[in-house]
Amino acid sequence: MSFNESDDDNIDVQSDSIFFLVDSLIHRYFIHIPLIFIIFGIIGFIGNCFTFLQPTFRSNTCCIYSLCSSFVDIITLFVCLLQVYISDIHHIRLQSTSSKILCKFQMFIFVFFPFWSLDFLLLSIIDRYAFTCSLTSYFHRITRFKMVPWIITISFIRSCILSIHSPILSDLIPDIGCDTKNPLATGILYIIINGLMQPIEMLIFVLLTYKNIWQSRQRVNIVINTNPHRFRKRIIKMISLQVLMTSLISLQWIIMHTYILITRNYSKSTKQLSIETFITTITLYLYYLNNVKSFYCSFFVSSMFRQTFIRALIKLLPEYLQPRRNIIHF
Repeated sequence: MSFNESDDDNIDVQSDSIFFLVDSLIHRYFIHIPLIFIIFGIIGFIGNCFTFLQPTFRSNTCCIYSLCSSFVDIITLFVCLLQVYISDIHHIRLQSTSSKILCKFQMFIFVFFPFWSLDFLLLSIIDRYAFTCSLTSYFHRITRFKMVPWIITISFIRSCILSIHSPILSDLIPDIGCDTKNPLATGILYIIINGLMQPIEMLIFVLLTYKNIWQSRQRVNIVINTNPHRFRKRIIKMISLQVLMTSLISLQWIIMHTYILITRNYSKSTKQLSIETFITTITLYLYYLNNVKSFYCSFFVSSMFRQTFIRALIKLLPEYLQPRRNIIHF
């Protein structure tokens, strides 16, 4: 019996040490992750603006959607991650004013901006799919510049409609603050709409795009190596990589969020809740990598993007610091 008691004591000591370790990690280190993401997001936003506003890219409708996505990305990071540092103050202010409208608006933008950001990535891959369609196809028409404002407007309306469930199911709850009235329904809708629908839509259009490319090669039976063709092919690869990373980032968050929903009514110890909070915090922060990754994926994968960005930076230097080109006189 003494051996069993000593084993139990050792297990308790180990579990206590894990509990305190998790608690210290959350309060000392992981609280700074949102600020790190915001800093890298600002750098990526500036980099995307420098690159996509260059003549090489701005003449392409797909890059216009990518530039719009960068604007929504930086707004998402500020709106959704800065609230980690001001949540206590905001909670007190909400309770003192009892502003239900402000609460519902807050919950709406927390869902709307991340969704709209990924919707622009969806528009980018749809645009590339439309470009690979035949010239007589209806889809090919959306690659025209005059269609861009209309498509962005449709994307905005779609994002609003698919985010409206958040303010409907949210309200000011006594002793809690601004939160959802029905956690189960909110969680299910959030997983389906934000976690599953968009990645699946993007993956479908990626497959359709490569299917069109393969079919066009089969019909022509030659490999086209002109500069415009290589440019479009590189953009497709760049966007496809972002879609793949978005799907993987969303998957880890979906798995954890689904687990929390399934086990929400189970009895759990304080230590179990602490570990779940720790893992949930990590997966939630990793989900916001969707709003940070764009510039870095493009920079490290696409030599065309990287060279255009570097040339744009060189143009900002004083003229005497810019590398001189050899001029050949005839």
